[in-house]
Amino acid sequence: MTAFEVTLNRETVTVAGKDDLGVLTAIVSAVGVLGRASSGTQGKASGYDLDLQVGGLTSKGKGRPAHTIRPDNTPNRYDGAGNVERSVRRPPSSAWRTRVMRMLKFVVTVVVVVLVLSLVPKLFRGGKEPLTAEEQRVWERFLAKHLSSGTEVPSEAEADAVVAIGEKIIPYVEGQFGAAARVPGTYGKSEYWLTIVLARIGTPRAIDGIVKVLEHDWSGAVGTNRETAAKALVWLGAADRIAALEAAIAGHKRLVAQSKDPERYGVEVNALVQYLELLKKGEGKRDKSKFPFGPALIRRESELLRLGGQGPT
Repeated sequence: MTAFEVTLNRETVTVAGKDDLGVLTAIVSAVGVLGRASSGTQGKASGYDLDLQVGGLTSKGKGRPAHTIRPDNTPNRYDGAGNVERSVRRPPSSAWRTRVMRMLKFVVTVVVVVLVLSLVPKLFRGGKEPLTAEEQRVWERFLAKHLSSGTEVPSEAEADAVVAIGEKIIPYVEGQFGAAARVPGTYGKSEYWLTIVLARIGTPRAIDGIVKVLEHDWSGAVGTNRETAAKALVWLGAADRIAALEAAIAGHKRLVAQSKDPERYGVEVNALVQYLELLKKGEGKRDKSKFPFGPALIRRESELLRLGGQGPT
């Protein structure tokens, strides 16, 4: 018996044959763009499809009619030992294989991108982008004065030098929240200088840091810190953070109610409520680089309150 062994990429797909065949055919067709000068065919203007069909015509003799063996009624498979078994289905077209490969490539690419993005923060220290030597010196000089247990505090020029580093300094600033209150002799020291830096950077990422000051999940000067952060939100016109300020006010009310002197600390709640009203009105929008610096911001009779007619003129 004569049979056709069909291979694809050097792998045997099928060995086709039948004992009663008089004709056995194997047809390979290529349709589409088959050369540089080809414009393809209708329905296949790019790429090409390869198709293999195996068929035949029976010849049983004795007046019996011949039957055509079509590709969908594939000839049987020759087992190499004189026997014929049922043939396997013909392989998918190259177009189908191309689509599958493209899909697999896309899935692999997405997985790789997700893994890379998840690892990027780990390439830096705690998700922080490394500072240059000069930036590190600027930051350390500012931080030393912020953490000082004496009367020494950062100057406006030193704060602005930190601001000039840009957004990559923000994780470093956030990493110092609560640190001043842990330095011996500085309990109750505020995050005022850190908030100044964030307010003068003034980007949405910096405002996220200001909101963390409002939330205040560390010990220290809660009232002063929240007031400074609230003023910063008003100054920057961060109306999208109204909910954060409202939550801070609710938390501060509970804190004041539990304190030994609710009447004294209740003034802080009143100030926060005033800043909330200003934020809702859209008052106090200013150039972020000119956010007030120095003791005037700490006093409640600051320029921000005067903007809303709440303080002395």
